[in-house]
Amino acid sequence: MYLDGISNKDFIDNVQEEYGESVAEILDIDENIESQTGMYTAAVFAVMLMVLSITVIVVVLILYLVIKTIIIKRKQEFGVMKAIGYSTIQLQNQISISFLPIIIIGVVMGGLLGYFFTNPMLSILLSSAGVKRLDFIVHFSIILMVCAGILILAYIVSMFVSRRIKKISVYGLLAE
Repeated sequence: MYLDGISNKDFIDNVQEEYGESVAEILDIDENIESQTGMYTAAVFAVMLMVLSITVIVVVLILYLVIKTIIIKRKQEFGVMKAIGYSTIQLQNQISISFLPIIIIGVVMGGLLGYFFTNPMLSILLSSAGVKRLDFIVHFSIILMVCAGILILAYIVSMFVSRRIKKISVYGLLAE
C-alpha cells in the first residue's frame, strides 16, 4: 500500500485500532529495509574507518623513515645551509615541499580509484552476504576532503619529523 499524507507508523496504528485481531500481521517495509541495510551500512563504515586508519599510519611511518634518512644523509649539506643563513623553519619547509609532488600524485590517484571503484570493491567484499550489485552514493566532496586531509597530515608530519634539523649546527659539524 502506498501512503500519501500519513506516516507508516500512524497508518499501522489506525489499522490495528480499527480492525484489531482480524489482521494477522502488518509489515512496515521501509522499517524492514532500513533495519536490514543498517547492518551493512555499519559494516561498510567500519571498513572505511579501518582503511583510513591504515592509510594514516602508513603515511606517517613512511614519511618518518624517509625524512629521518634524508636528514642523516644530508647532515653536512644542511649544516652548510644553516651556516649560509637558512633558518631551521626554511629547511623544514624545503624538505616538506620536496615531498609535495609525490604526495599529490598519490593522493589524486587514490582519490580517483576510491571514487570510481568503491562500489565494485564493496560488491566483491559483500558478495558472500548476498550483495551482488551495490550503488552507494560516493560524494566527490567527501573524497576531496579526505584527500586534502591526507595532504595536510603529510605536510604536518614532515614538518614535525624534520625538526631534527634544529640539532644540526656548524660547530658540531666542524667538531666531527
